[in-house]
Amino acid sequence: MIRINSVIIKAALLLLPLAAPAEPGFRMDFSGQLPGQAPEGWASVWQKPVDDVIYVTNAGDPANPEKRQLLIDRAHGEDHTYYRYQRRFRLADMGAAQAVRVSFRFKVECASLYDAPFELEFGPANRRIMTLSFCLRSWGPNVFLYPVTLRSWTENWEAKRNLGEFRRNAWHRIELLLPYGENSPMRSGFGRLYDASGRPGPVFEVPALLPMSAESAVSIVPANKRKGAAIYLADFVFEPASPRRLK
Repeated sequence: MIRINSVIIKAALLLLPLAAPAEPGFRMDFSGQLPGQAPEGWASVWQKPVDDVIYVTNAGDPANPEKRQLLIDRAHGEDHTYYRYQRRFRLADMGAAQAVRVSFRFKVECASLYDAPFELEFGPANRRIMTLSFCLRSWGPNVFLYPVTLRSWTENWEAKRNLGEFRRNAWHRIELLLPYGENSPMRSGFGRLYDASGRPGPVFEVPALLPMSAESAVSIVPANKRKGAAIYLADFVFEPASPRRLK
């Protein structure tokens, strides 16, 4: 009887589905959270949000109501406090990769060009590698790729590249290629903006003197954001890539 039971158990184990192997890199799409919840793993690490509300929603993409997004919304006050809202994570199973491909979607809703400038930063939790500046000022709604590892602000300003103009109230995607690991031959980062129809823009290059590491982070820094400005972020992907992936 004991032997029969053991045979049955072994047969049952063979019929169980095998666990899917973990994907390399890191993905964050907020799919496991309910609308209205605070985004898991995110925290204010430099000053604190004053008038902003930060939560998971499914209202930012009406065409895909099952999708979840991170929303930062200044619905009431006019406080212009700068702060950094950060998500730390570990890049898993990167193997011998010498670059990491970063992809995410964004949408900015605001009434005027002066309402919702913000920055998105990438790198280890205590050291930025690259910054994306979403400028809604006299330049118009453009995304600038900035290096953050040069010696002076002037050098950073001169090295910046304009990935292109985005439309307010419409979803776009950005793709980056950043050096990864101490043995990476890359000394530059690359960026590209996809328009609302999914068409890719040109690839731009800026210096990247430090590589990404396994212990990484993404940070959001709202800058002078005003009442009525809402920023949606979704579908973050960090994955191993070839150093020439975006070229």
